[in-house]
Amino acid sequence: MKKALYIFAAILLGSIFNYGHAYTFLIRYNLMVMLFFAFIGIRFDFKIFTPTHYKILVVNILLPILLFFIVKDFHPTFAQIAFLLTIIPTAAAVPVVAEMMGADIRLTTGSLLLTTPIIALILPFLLPNLLGVGNDISSIDLVLPIISVVFIPLLLSQIIQFSSTKMSTFLNQYSSISFPLFLLNIVIACGNASHFIQANMELVGKDLLPIMGITALLCILNFKVGKLVGRNKNLLAFELALGRKNTMIGLWVALTYFSPIVALGPIFYIICHNVYNSWQMWVIEKSKVKA
Repeated sequence: MKKALYIFAAILLGSIFNYGHAYTFLIRYNLMVMLFFAFIGIRFDFKIFTPTHYKILVVNILLPILLFFIVKDFHPTFAQIAFLLTIIPTAAAVPVVAEMMGADIRLTTGSLLLTTPIIALILPFLLPNLLGVGNDISSIDLVLPIISVVFIPLLLSQIIQFSSTKMSTFLNQYSSISFPLFLLNIVIACGNASHFIQANMELVGKDLLPIMGITALLCILNFKVGKLVGRNKNLLAFELALGRKNTMIGLWVALTYFSPIVALGPIFYIICHNVYNSWQMWVIEKSKVKA
């Protein structure tokens, strides 16, 4: 239960003391280190992709379109938030979180490697044609930063594995560094979210509670749909694949092509999926103690 409590503490610390916004540049580099240690003990090949990965991808594309059409006549802004929070791909941190929970890292990595480039390629088509925004959005602007974060540690870890088993085993001993870096990223991300909300309070104040509620519901929906797609096989891995979202992509799209109000969606999602994952860790650790 210690990991879950540490995550809750990191969320509270970042939300209350919002100095983290000044250090958001560290998230990228911390994540690359975490991914390197998550990948160093695993050898990857094209067999990593399973039929369920393609189901996750299809749901990742169709669910946001469905939600947008359902909600748009009631509240256009909420429809944009619903679309954005379900279209964004699997978070780059998912393999790290999967390792902490004892879930299948290969499965979550497969989802990460599949959804990230595909979503980046179709968003420039969906945004102008479906939502009427983002005529100048570029796939390269979306995919390159994420690919560098994911593929650099992936390639480096695989090169070390194939060239020196001894070095790979040695480095694997230090994988525990990932958890404190993960906590630091939560503090920074939640601090950035808190700072954004305070800085834009006059503009978004009246919408805070409704958007917070909608975001929480969408977060639970994403995790539960991932579990449904998994169908009793590696449920935790596929929950993470569809539920833990790349909020940095969502925030960039919201601020670039929508509005600060829509940006509240990915801002709150940062908190929501971390709270949900900390609860999952608490349940997992509690069950281990009982066993």
